[in-house]
Amino acid sequence: MPPIRSTYVPIHKIHISESGFHLQVQAFINGTACFLTLDTGASDTVFDTRTIEQMLARKSRIVRDRLSAGLGTSEMESRHIRIPELRLGRLCIPAQRFTCLDLQNLNVSYRSLGVQEVAGVLGSDILEHFGARIDYRDGRLLLRMPGGEHTSFAKKAYFVV
Repeated sequence: MPPIRSTYVPIHKIHISESGFHLQVQAFINGTACFLTLDTGASDTVFDTRTIEQMLARKSRIVRDRLSAGLGTSEMESRHIRIPELRLGRLCIPAQRFTCLDLQNLNVSYRSLGVQEVAGVLGSDILEHFGARIDYRDGRLLLRMPGGEHTSFAKKAYFVV
């Protein structure tokens, strides 16, 4: 049997206004389910500092002299945390370091709309690396193992059956 090279992850379309929506996907961090907002405009995948520290029961590290911008805010302090296992569908990314930011403004907005809060934002670092394709009609995200030279994500990433 050939190795698994791709996975589909269901997309949840979250209506935030009459004409606008966000996309969310379910992920698992160390086996605990959570939701991530899919953001093709975000350079990096980031996690909410408070949420991820609670999920992993440990503190993130402050990254000295580094500020991040985006998510509708001005610059904010960055932190890092190593996530032992991030799963998206059948794709497993073990022992990866991610940036943590205060995403409470995003979650407050979601809460006010009666929408599922998120643990983070799935950004272009993972989406591009795994050749993501968003299928709006069927409501799913395709992720594939890249061929050739692997960078940090795919060196350790694998698919589970």
